[in-house]
Amino acid sequence: MIESKYKIPEQIKLKTVKNEDQRRFCVVPLKAFLNRKVSGENLRVLAILASYCNRGGYSFVSLKTIAKDLKCSPQNILKHLNKLEAQGIIETKSNYFPMLKGNTRRIIYDEKIKDDDLKEHQFTNADISEILKTNKV
Repeated sequence: MIESKYKIPEQIKLKTVKNEDQRRFCVVPLKAFLNRKVSGENLRVLAILASYCNRGGYSFVSLKTIAKDLKCSPQNILKHLNKLEAQGIIETKSNYFPMLKGNTRRIIYDEKIKDDDLKEHQFTNADISEILKTNKV
């Protein structure tokens, strides 16, 4: 009879590390404040969305994340985003970045600036892959 002296190690306990929130400010278009059809709650949602935007005004933050920041439901956030879109303050694009599920939203700071003008501020698939890789902590 062969006797084994191999001892199975105890299971490793992993620590969950929460990344520190690096957001300190956001840029919100003035036209949102001047539009009387935009409510204070709409502005709060817009400000949180703006805090997740890149230089071109693009964000792919989820409704769930915005809702968590504002301590409300994702359905409520969607209602406010739809109102902002109806007022021409943001635009929503489905499957804008192929590797990301969900919608990409762009804050429209100036109607004269189109998507093609913002190419240098958009993410490439390589950028998105790197973001997804580093966020899997």
